[in-house]
Amino acid sequence: MKTALEMRNGVPSLVIDGEPVAPMMVWGRSNSALSCTAELMQPREFHLYTTPLPLPWPQPGDDHDFGAVDAEMGALLANDPQALTMPRITVEPPAWWKEQHPEEMPVWENGKSDQFISVTSERWLQEAPTHIHTLVTHLESRWNEHVFAYHPSALNSAEWYYASTIWQCGDWGLRNYEASFARGYQRWLEEQYETLDELNRAWKTAYRAFAQVQVPPPEQRRRTDHGLLRNPVAERPVIDFTVYQSVAITDAIRIMARTFKDACDWRKLVYIFYGYTFELAGLQEGISQFGHLDLDAVLDDPAIDVWCGPSGYVDRRTGGSGPIMAPAESCNARSRVWCNEDDLRTHLSKPDTGWGRVATEEETLWAHQRNFMASYVRRSQMWFMDQGGNWLESEAIWDNLAALKDLYRELLENPTPLRSDVAVVVDEPSLCQVAYGIELGLPLLYDLRTEINRMGTTPELWLQADYLRGKVKGKKLVIFLNAFSLTAQERGTVTDHLQRDGATALWFYAPGVLAPDADSPGDAYGARHISELTGIHVVERDGDRSPAMRCTRDHPFCANLPDRMLVEPDDIIANWGERDEKFQFRQMTYPPRKKLRPLFAVQDPDADVFGHYADTGEAAMAARETAGACHVFVGGLTLPAQVLANIAREASVHLYCEAGDVLYTDGHALSITACTAGRKSISLPASSTVSDALTGELITCGESFTVELRFGETRVFRLGSSAM
Repeated sequence: MKTALEMRNGVPSLVIDGEPVAPMMVWGRSNSALSCTAELMQPREFHLYTTPLPLPWPQPGDDHDFGAVDAEMGALLANDPQALTMPRITVEPPAWWKEQHPEEMPVWENGKSDQFISVTSERWLQEAPTHIHTLVTHLESRWNEHVFAYHPSALNSAEWYYASTIWQCGDWGLRNYEASFARGYQRWLEEQYETLDELNRAWKTAYRAFAQVQVPPPEQRRRTDHGLLRNPVAERPVIDFTVYQSVAITDAIRIMARTFKDACDWRKLVYIFYGYTFELAGLQEGISQFGHLDLDAVLDDPAIDVWCGPSGYVDRRTGGSGPIMAPAESCNARSRVWCNEDDLRTHLSKPDTGWGRVATEEETLWAHQRNFMASYVRRSQMWFMDQGGNWLESEAIWDNLAALKDLYRELLENPTPLRSDVAVVVDEPSLCQVAYGIELGLPLLYDLRTEINRMGTTPELWLQADYLRGKVKGKKLVIFLNAFSLTAQERGTVTDHLQRDGATALWFYAPGVLAPDADSPGDAYGARHISELTGIHVVERDGDRSPAMRCTRDHPFCANLPDRMLVEPDDIIANWGERDEKFQFRQMTYPPRKKLRPLFAVQDPDADVFGHYADTGEAAMAARETAGACHVFVGGLTLPAQVLANIAREASVHLYCEAGDVLYTDGHALSITACTAGRKSISLPASSTVSDALTGELITCGESFTVELRFGETRVFRLGSSAM
């Protein structure tokens, strides 16, 4: 068997033995637990699976034992003789190996080691490929016709991010103090700087050898020069180390992925968990500590075909939006694809399962439809995950998924990429230049998805690096979530692209405040950089201040807001009631500080102010037209969906529905999920034939239609070609 991703009309499509395949799979803890589900799948032509398999790693002198591997593959085929599987294989060494080689394990600030291998362990990186090659050779020789891909995994939850103080390590402090990490860091610095003179010039140090460089001590890593932000010149050593924390993981991923590719003669795909750019920003240490900030660099590695991760863990319950974790459009633009793991806790899961569990069969069907559309519009692959043994054992569930699969099959006949008027842009380098913690990442990257997904249209999700490369074109509204760090050349490039498209740029918090190309610390940070980028004059506020803002009544950007015009992060989540009863989200994080530094206020007589800081009345939000583009500056950390919709409307973005409900569309299909019950009006950009995607019922031929929805209900519609 040979599998590939083939670019078809700009869309990376899963192709198995020359035939495009709808990429919808199922995962179970074991094939014995999945047997009843497999019986429901087969009549509906679902034959793709992901199967956990062990990596045989014998002690010295012993042979590899494939008994457990063959038993699991045999159970898979007993369930479904036509099964095609992607084995998920944990590439960490076994427990006995870790006990024999404690020096290869990670070391925390307090001297303790967690259970996961150090990604810089030279011994592991040398030994693991031998066992991987042996396993893949066995699978290819015996089970070749039933294996379409491989999924190497490691570290926390097998998802290639470092252990968390939330679940494993309590108050252990900071990580990555093992000797191998220091050696890897030294080698990486030598590759980056080439000479000691260059390193010493950048760091303002006097090292006589790269081997003298050590992991920054905890007090240096915790200290920042500018509150929530690091000075890119004065704090270059810590920023470099933060970058390397991600590189260390992707270096290990590259080695493992290439080993799998070589072992199967590059005939099969390789999937990797990575790129949780939005999601990990919600964990207490802050995203820079988890190692998922090297996606831009690793996306082009030919040994990795598909990047994957679960649906976001915020806003996934009934009436939620089911956000994804990654900048999926950047994957597609690099001839790669995102794969979404739909691990919905269905009504068949235990009542105390948590994590957005839905209560009824009807709610399960709605949530699957919503999650499907969140992936489908981005041309993502998807698998449905059963962690409890019976979460998917329902005729209704598989009838529902079969109807949705028909939509994907239609897409494969004439694939086209998502084309939206709106782009959401997230920046990895800027996230490496923020203080540890969640004060910025939680509201801007994690929680703000709940509002963006309710603004009445479907935005594209991009890495800022691709915006700078010119890959993001023709947008009417570009939402820059965290563009804190830009060189002078990059600021010019952004300005040129915005002017080229006549776009509106929505900037949050401190756009461009950091100048990593500056010669001195004083030039590397300042409000003047924000003013230069946005054309709006801003100044830094004194001391620690609250980011809460009040919108200005009667301004077009603030139309249709409730009487209480306060805008602050905690209010945004309270709007949608998304805090799980069992797993209270705020228990997963240190509560964000209520007062932050720095914050910036508008002092520009030519700017159109539409909001003020709640504590002092200083101007917090303003817009200004400059050289063919409109810049909208928001000094705080969030906006409600209604304000986002108002800004989009002023930018001439077509909005399909009123702000508040979740709408996913690519012009071929459209779904709406009701976040409140009632009659919903949907406006199309052109006259179209609209039919129910699940029943085939004709709804209308025209430019608009209405539907009556209950809370949480999702409807999916096919649109005629004229809606393109």
